[in-house]
Amino acid sequence: MQTYAVWALGGALALLCAIFLLRGSIRIGRGWAGWTVRRFNRLERAGHWLLALSCIVLALTGLNAACGRHVLLPLLGADSFADIGWWARWLHEKVAFAFMAALAVTFLLWVRHSLPGWRDLVWLAKGGGLLAGVHPPAFKFNTGQKLLFWLVMVGGLALSLSGLALLFPHEAVTRRPNVCGCKRAGRLSRPHAGTAHGAQLAASGA
Repeated sequence: MQTYAVWALGGALALLCAIFLLRGSIRIGRGWAGWTVRRFNRLERAGHWLLALSCIVLALTGLNAACGRHVLLPLLGADSFADIGWWARWLHEKVAFAFMAALAVTFLLWVRHSLPGWRDLVWLAKGGGLLAGVHPPAFKFNTGQKLLFWLVMVGGLALSLSGLALLFPHEAVTRRPNVCGCKRAGRLSRPHAGTAHGAQLAASGA
């Protein structure tokens, strides 16, 4: 699975480089008009940057969890890698909630602009103007941006749900009776769980 993730990341970067080499930077056809139009308000920009920055942090800390043992451990050693791994996991768990909040805000702000319409057919027929050098008409978002929006929303929702399942694995069974007829104890908070786990390890080592 780690191998597929590395190949997918490398393939995405290679595709972006190929598009830039073929198309180059897209300039304004007739130059600057001398005035600007605000496309996004402050709330939209704040939601966008919160989503983008939290996604970058989650990606880096997630890559450390997935591939750090093979990449960083031989370079840094066990002690340094353990410290980095602890802080990366702590940061990953905290930033995840900012990511989910930004995902919900941007969904509510842009979902009505990301629904399919007849202009999307024209955009697709002209290939988005990527190679033909034309600028197909669109409303607030073109078809490519709409597809990216739904990809981020569906993928972000899947990541959020799987992340919540990992953060709270026992929440669904806290009220389920055990074989003795007693109710299971609730899940320890992370500081208490870590303390209990450390005490258990110390006792076993002693």
